[in-house]
Amino acid sequence: MRRLIVGLVAVVISCGFNVDGRADTIEWRIEDGGNGHWYEAVSTPSGIAWSDANTTATNSGGYLATILSGAENDFVHSLIADPK
Repeated sequence: MRRLIVGLVAVVISCGFNVDGRADTIEWRIEDGGNGHWYEAVSTPSGIAWSDANTTATNSGGYLATILSGAENDFVHSLIADPK
């Protein structure tokens, strides 16, 4: 279970804007109770080290998400709940 939790934290990238207009980023809209940030879930089936995830996020123009509330956790989970 610990690996899964680390994996979830490592695969979610958040940024304050839509990175280069990428279609795979999703906004947690203020109108929906969110923070206005854009999120991208990145699949890493074999896991990823925090430093590598951080580098990937930074190179994409974002940063790793710091989940600060139950509502934000629910939103992030909704991004990764789809088996696709």
